[in-house]
Amino acid sequence: MASIIQKIKNHFVAPSSHIQTTTSYGTIQPNAENGLQSLPADATKIEPKVWLASERTFLNWLRVSLLISSFALALFNSAADGDWVTKGMGFTYALIAIGMLGYAWTMQQKRRTRIITRFSGHHDDIWGPLFICLIIFVAVLTNFILRVKQRERLRHHPTPKNPWITVVIEQIQTAFSLSS
Repeated sequence: MASIIQKIKNHFVAPSSHIQTTTSYGTIQPNAENGLQSLPADATKIEPKVWLASERTFLNWLRVSLLISSFALALFNSAADGDWVTKGMGFTYALIAIGMLGYAWTMQQKRRTRIITRFSGHHDDIWGPLFICLIIFVAVLTNFILRVKQRERLRHHPTPKNPWITVVIEQIQTAFSLSS
């Protein structure tokens, strides 16, 4: 029984070869077993505002992604049967929203790792939001151009948005043609 307890203690207590030594300048000597450097136990506490700021940023990205995905769903569902422009743009916006979800999750994990390892630099990303804004701008511009071209094609074949207007106009024309 004593040997089992000793084995358990040896399992949870690191041998002295795993302990790192600190030089007079505060640098950490590598671990003798695997040659990797690890941080010593730090007495400083990570402030909750750092964690909360990271979570708040993640939730804001999720909110914007949900907004764009709702817009994509509305576009896709409001498209007529033969309206491939609207369905295609709805699908494009859905892909952008999925990409934003992936970006938000990746950045959240990256920030979390940086906070845990006490990264001394900034936790923000400059190029990611710029790239996403550029993609959204290109999608909106493409949507606008395709819609204008579609309207130009339909201009020569006037069809009202509401089909009952055609019926009313025909009845009015027949009424005036009968009275004259």
